[in-house]
Amino acid sequence: MMRLEINLLRRKVTSSLFLVVALLSCQ
Repeated sequence: MMRLEINLLRRKVTSSLFLVVALLSCQ
């Protein structure tokens, strides 16, 4: 696997987790 793909995937997962946490804390 390419390093760039791993970085993009990791960034996607991080932003997704951040969105979930933000939504949960808003409730």
